[in-house]
Amino acid sequence: ATLTCNCGETIIRFDTTTPRATVECCCDDCHKRLSYCAKLGGPALEHGIYERTRPITIRYFDNRLSIVKGRANLKFFKLRPDSGVVNMATSCCNTFMLKENIRYQGTVVAAIDQDYGNADNADLALEDHQPRPVEHRHNLANVEAQEAIIRTFPDDWLPEHISFLKPIPSIWFDEGGNVVGQPDGWEATFDAYMERVMAHVPPMMPGIEFGVLMAEDKHEVEVATEKIFTDTNAVTADAKAAIAQ
Repeated sequence: ATLTCNCGETIIRFDTTTPRATVECCCDDCHKRLSYCAKLGGPALEHGIYERTRPITIRYFDNRLSIVKGRANLKFFKLRPDSGVVNMATSCCNTFMLKENIRYQGTVVAAIDQDYGNADNADLALEDHQPRPVEHRHNLANVEAQEAIIRTFPDDWLPEHISFLKPIPSIWFDEGGNVVGQPDGWEATFDAYMERVMAHVPPMMPGIEFGVLMAEDKHEVEVATEKIFTDTNAVTADAKAAIAQ
């Protein structure tokens, strides 16, 4: 599988066409990752993602990256100083590329499906999102089709938006930081998901680890400037409670 930035100057290859797992994510942070890059001049968010009516699709791959092109273009950032997630983007066109979460102990990296598209409207450069593209250009290529095994953090969405989505097992954190979910039996799906993402990387798999790449190239991790992005679809506490019921 290959992962290419919007301008084509940065390309990363994975040694397999099959992701470890595919997830539908509704979390505020993934939305902010894409929004932050867009505000810096990166690809505009697809309309459904911008409006929070379509979840972000995340594909987890083994934490072994082969940099085909543009290693010097890579940069790294966090949304908050205390975040356990480090994000990789590009300096050539401010495209979000990957993220690594310390929760998974170095086993996987996560790519977000993006359709760079071509909406053929001159004024779209002034917008944060794009209508349905007239031409599709996907960031991921040579990836085996895979349905999402689970949906994460639907409590970050408005309940009326969630109600239109296909029902699949879903998880989020309660106020005590514990994983909870729905419907009944979600635990078995969550266990299967965790088993996939926590498995050790196969021995001798080619490529470099995300963290080793950062260390070798002496990258500093920037912290996103809060004022650059705004969450236009903030969910109230009452709405989150309604989802949890």
